Amino acid sequence: MRCKGCSTELSDSARFCSQCGTPVDGTTTTKRPSIDGLSLIRNYIPKDLARKILDAGKQIESERRLVTVLFGDVTGFTALSERMDVEEVSMVLNDCFGGLISSILKYEGTIDKFIGDGIMAIFGAPLAHENDPERAIRCALDMMTEIEHFNLRSALDVPAPLGLHVGLHSGWVIAGNVGNDLRMEYSVIGDTVNLASRLVEIAPKGQIFLTEDTCRLVSEVAAVEGPVPKIFKGKTEPVNVYRLKSLRTDEEAKRRLMAQEAFVGREEEIQIINEAFGRVMERQQIRLFIRGEAGVGKSRLKAELIKNAYQKGVACFEGACSSFEVNTPYYLWTNLLKNILKITPAMKEGEARARLHQAARSLGLGEHEPFLGSLLSLRYEAAAELEDAERKQRVFLATRSFLSEYALRRRVVYILEDLHWIDRFSQELLEYMFSRTTAVVLALFVLIFRDEYTHTQEMLEDGQLIDLNRLNRPDALKLIRSRLEADSVPREVEDLVLERSEGNPFFIHEIVKTLVDKKKIAVKRRKVEVISDNLEAGIPVTIQGIIMARIDRIQDSIKDVLLRASVIGREFSKPLLEQVVERKGELAPDLSELRSLELILHGDEAKEYDFLFKHFLIQEVAYNTILLNKRKELHAGIARAVEQLYADRLVEFYELLAFHYEKAEEWDKAAEYLSRSGHKAGEMYSGEESEGFFARKSVAVRNLYQSASTKASFGATLKAIIPPLVAMLIPILPVFFYIRM
Repeated sequence: MRCKGCSTELSDSARFCSQCGTPVDGTTTTKRPSIDGLSLIRNYIPKDLARKILDAGKQIESERRLVTVLFGDVTGFTALSERMDVEEVSMVLNDCFGGLISSILKYEGTIDKFIGDGIMAIFGAPLAHENDPERAIRCALDMMTEIEHFNLRSALDVPAPLGLHVGLHSGWVIAGNVGNDLRMEYSVIGDTVNLASRLVEIAPKGQIFLTEDTCRLVSEVAAVEGPVPKIFKGKTEPVNVYRLKSLRTDEEAKRRLMAQEAFVGREEEIQIINEAFGRVMERQQIRLFIRGEAGVGKSRLKAELIKNAYQKGVACFEGACSSFEVNTPYYLWTNLLKNILKITPAMKEGEARARLHQAARSLGLGEHEPFLGSLLSLRYEAAAELEDAERKQRVFLATRSFLSEYALRRRVVYILEDLHWIDRFSQELLEYMFSRTTAVVLALFVLIFRDEYTHTQEMLEDGQLIDLNRLNRPDALKLIRSRLEADSVPREVEDLVLERSEGNPFFIHEIVKTLVDKKKIAVKRRKVEVISDNLEAGIPVTIQGIIMARIDRIQDSIKDVLLRASVIGREFSKPLLEQVVERKGELAPDLSELRSLELILHGDEAKEYDFLFKHFLIQEVAYNTILLNKRKELHAGIARAVEQLYADRLVEFYELLAFHYEKAEEWDKAAEYLSRSGHKAGEMYSGEESEGFFARKSVAVRNLYQSASTKASFGATLKAIIPPLVAMLIPILPVFFYIRM
């Protein structure tokens, strides 16, 4: 049997060509789903990366290249095919492969081909980097994480979890040109491809196998297990195979260690969370309420809870309120639903509608689809035809039914964060969800808020409250030592940090970082040394001052990016920021620098967002730094950028546009979008939700008229005073010119 791609002689048992990776006829079943590879690549690849790959490919004319080849094979196809229609299986695999593709593109690998339910990627051609083998292993680890997240977060009723096994080998290949569709016109050929494909065949589910050649190239960053000699057909000698376990702790990991709060002093809270998970595993409903001031560790406790959930195989979905969306009806629940369905800001309306339809059908909730669509700003005639009160009640019922049905299919945690910014209608739906008259949702609900949340008492009847207090002295000292990676810290340093932070974990982090950055202290051999005669000099007293001092030390151009991002909000996307900064492709280094300074988060750290301010206080301090007139200008620029970026689905952004135009004091545009928001709320829910928008519209219209009358009055004043002023100046003009001469 010969390969149709390169005519290589193949064994009868071969699944794909040992030289070029082409699938062998007969290796797929009659019910094999299709992966729309090109569409996936086009959807997920950033334009700047596409341009880099194409530009690099044009310069290559069939040359030898040293590359690392990655083969990833998704398992679990048989179980899906036996229980689901082939079209449904294709949708599941396309969704799954979208995440795998994102991992490859994140490290600027090139997707060579899709092989059945597997994928082949190349690191080092046509785009070469100084660390391509390292990029390949990081990509492989991310792909494993992505499969885990897919299994936990998939909105489809998948009968069995999918798996992944990966093979990696580094070596020489023959490389050619890149076509217009961002995939190779050739398959790179050579023994490197052969060996990588053999490795993925012997790697068990959930494991990553490396050859000795790859292991040697990544020895400084990879923790491996092995070697185990393996005999492959066509090889005269056994090949040493290693299993990739994790990345070693490197300089980047050390920096991130400083960025992550060490988890100390929360033993009681963790015990409560573990008990709650026990009840979830027994299919009960439980509610946890986490309350605490800014910086006290609510988000850190949430991160520990999520890690705990993943270890137990429990899915986690988050919905958050926003200080910029306090007047947007049901923003909390819209946020949660989008998280569950994995609907991103960049997603087209048609795709969002398809995801909702598929999920509703899988959960047997077809009758509720139009009312779930209301939360996603999707219009359905079935919802529009109802009276206000009935439509609103159906939205409530649909939301509860969706969360309940999902929880029946897999154990789940619903995290509702920043409730101190909750809008009135989200609060009403939350109270309905927990009402004794409605059916119980068998899930763990975690509600997180600051002290100023005003609905605590009525929510606590059937839940448990965790009050997060500041750390006591012993725990605060543990955190300081952990921050500095030191066994010994001078008493004067401890006292200064404790005095300024008062035991607030976030404040401790910021003060310690300031002391290190300003070279007041240094760590040598896990011992802290004071290297300044005046330890307190230059260290601001307040946390706002400390954050501001950090921002002020940033290069002006990078600081400008941070300030503009703060006007967008706590979370922001790169495309929107590019529009506001007007530097587009040049932003990547600035954002990278802001990440290294631990001011923003990106990728997995930022959850579903492109970027996220590390803490709300950082965004707040940056925002408050901007002069009011400049702030108005930026709000207007953001609104116009949203109009441009999302012109084809603007209805989703009416409320946000109204907010930004109000802040910009462009009252005509504010009135327009407040009116649109009001009509949208009335159509999607009821007239009650629209009242606030129309009241704000009246204010905007009044401000618009006042502004117009002020301008008219000013113009009339100018017309009145200019003629006599000119008449007064004319007699003295000759004297003025005489003096000048």
